[in-house]
Amino acid sequence: MRVHVPKKKFFEMRLIMFLILISGACSTSTQQSKLQNDIEQLDREIMTYHDQAMPKMGKILSLRKQINQQIDTCEDEMMKYTLQQLSYQLTKADLDMMKWMHEYRTPGIHDSSIHYLAKQREQIKMVRDQIFSGIEKAEIVIKK
Repeated sequence: MRVHVPKKKFFEMRLIMFLILISGACSTSTQQSKLQNDIEQLDREIMTYHDQAMPKMGKILSLRKQINQQIDTCEDEMMKYTLQQLSYQLTKADLDMMKWMHEYRTPGIHDSSIHYLAKQREQIKMVRDQIFSGIEKAEIVIKK
């Protein structure tokens, strides 16, 4: 048994189906655009932290060299221990930066990219803070 649908109704139904499909595609496009914007924002934040820390790497190496020279000539065991701890902190900051740069990858546009980038942002922020803290402590000790 066939149901007869007038041509006008048939055209209206097809138009409604088309509009539903288009609105779904627009919604997906808007979601993709928001995801891409969020990813780009996180990437900018990550690079800001990196760009704040990276120019300090030469200073880290220079301070570590000075600290290590003081370790070699230090006769006070407590001071020597403090210098060794500081040298370790500077070395760790340097290694952590190199490790982060070696492992970091810019992800594609995926839902999981947000989680990855948020984690990377926290890691590079910690490395940056570690670098700044090590430099500050080393400069205080060297001035004594």
